Amino acid sequence: MIASINEEVARYVMKAQIRENLQREAVVKDTQAVSGNQDQQKKKTKTPYVKSQNVGRNDPCPCGSGKKYKHCHGR
Repeated sequence: MIASINEEVARYVMKAQIRENLQREAVVKDTQAVSGNQDQQKKKTKTPYVKSQNVGRNDPCPCGSGKKYKHCHGR
């Protein structure tokens, strides 16, 4: 059964034809991408978030639980 399915799929693949869609290509050439005002996009740049405090794995957790950071908020 599997061999017959493989043979049938191979037959369809060999008979497949690639068609060129000239009408679609003509429409794409005439259009322009519209994504809003370019000036507004330049103004909306995000700045990366920088941590103010580095906590080691075995240091006490800054939340005040008394646990090590790796067992509290480090997970």
